Formats: sequence, structure tokens, C-alpha cells
Amino acid sequence: MCRWCVEHTARKVWYLEPSNHQLGTINRLQRFWDWHIDMGILYGTIDDISQKKKPWRFPKKNFFNFYAKRIHGGQVVASLEEALRILELSLDIYLTYCSCRHSTHSEHPKLYKCLLLNNDAEQARRWDAKMKIKGKPSIGTFIDPEEAQEIIVNSRKEEGCFQTVLWKWPPRVACLCNCDQYCASWWAPEITWGQLPSFKRSKVVMADNCDMCGICVSYCHKKALSLDEQGPLIEEEKCLGCGLCVDNCPQNVFELEPCEVIFDRQIGKVVDLHSELRNG
Repeated sequence: MCRWCVEHTARKVWYLEPSNHQLGTINRLQRFWDWHIDMGILYGTIDDISQKKKPWRFPKKNFFNFYAKRIHGGQVVASLEEALRILELSLDIYLTYCSCRHSTHSEHPKLYKCLLLNNDAEQARRWDAKMKIKGKPSIGTFIDPEEAQEIIVNSRKEEGCFQTVLWKWPPRVACLCNCDQYCASWWAPEITWGQLPSFKRSKVVMADNCDMCGICVSYCHKKALSLDEQGPLIEEEKCLGCGLCVDNCPQNVFELEPCEVIFDRQIGKVVDLHSELRNG
């Protein structure tokens, strides 16, 4: 099997599959799980992080690793084009505030940049209806694709934030977060599966072009990039594949390349593409 086939045929990017952007297809059990059990676990976790507790030791660490791998997790989006494609495929869009940021940085005002999509947007509609009956404020508002696109573009280009696409079991696109380093998984690095890197990694391709301006380093939230006398260096194990260095380097020093080992959310397994090439 040639590399092109592996990259474009054997491996499908789960969040770009139309079948994973569904509306009104989850059953009552899933709906109950999403908005009671799952949300309870999520907000309980964020509260632990915001209070600087240490919940990530065994067995809690193992539980959340399993949970983020099989039930509810996130994956970094590799580019602006991918983020806009996710938006294009989504069937409903609900703007709400970043609950992770609000809980871990309560001194800051609420930041309305999280986009609930598809079934999560539909369930937000139900939630707002309940809040209205109780005389309480809603958690956000429905917006059109053009406004959502503006939020994504501004977050990435003006504020230097990458996007994380959140999924829920079974693999379905639930949310597009534009708050990057405020995601709960950012504050719990012990959880291996909290925030999966994208399917790509940054690579130095034009080192001779580098003028040591340091712009790339300022955009690298995970500190995977550094500069020495030979130019930029990338620590692959730290790189999230967010593509911000590619987008913002004025000298076109970087480009993204596919990872050889990925966690394929579609099948729920780690896939070694290098092994597939050897055996294909």
C-alpha cells in the first residue's frame, strides 16, 4: 500500500465524516447520559482542577484515561481549513461560554467562544427551555454559520488560539472549542487521552529561511518549539499538530506532515501507519 493510499483512503479523519455530524439520532439513554452523568463527571473534574486538587492518581487517573478514550474526549484540529470544514458539515450551531476557562479562571469574565454542534446544540435548546420555565438565564444562543466562522477565524488568526473538536460516544462531533489552553485536559496533563494531538505534526522544511524572529515560538502553547544557532527545533513528543507555527511563520519554514502513529476515534484503536506501509 502506498503512502498516499494510507493517508487518504485507509485512514479517514473521523470529524470530517458527514456520518459523524448527526442531528436528532441519539436515543433517550444517550441523551440522559450526555446531560446528567457525562456533564456531572465533566464539571466535577473541572471543579477538582480549579480547586487545585490532585485527582489524577490511581485509580482516578485510570478511570479518566478510559473515559476520555472511549466515552468523551477531544482532538486538536490541524488547520483553519479543517475547522471551517467541521463547521460546514455541522447541522446546528449553539454559541456558549467556555466552562473550562470560567471554572479554572473564575476571575475572568465568561468567554463566549465554544460552539456546541449537532446533537449537543439540540440538547442546549432543550436546556434553555427548562431554564426559561425556571426563570433562569440561558447558557448561550443559536448563531448562523457566518457568525460561527468569524469566531473561528478571529480565534485562530487574531488571538493565536487553536481549535479542539470534542466527541462523544459513539463517535460523533459534539463541540468545537476555540479556547485552546483553557480546555480542562490542559490542566490535567497526566490524563493521556484527555486531548489527543491532531493527525499531523509540524516539520521544519526550510530551515535556511529562518531569520530567528521567534514568532513561531510565541504561538507554540506546548513549548514544543525552540531556536538555536542552527534554527528552529521541534520536540515531536510535545507537538500537538495545531498548525499555528505553519500559519504564522512569515518565512514559510514549517509545514504539517501526517503522523505515523495515531489514535483513530472511528475504530477506537491506536493505528501504526508505518506498520501498515510495511505490511501493505
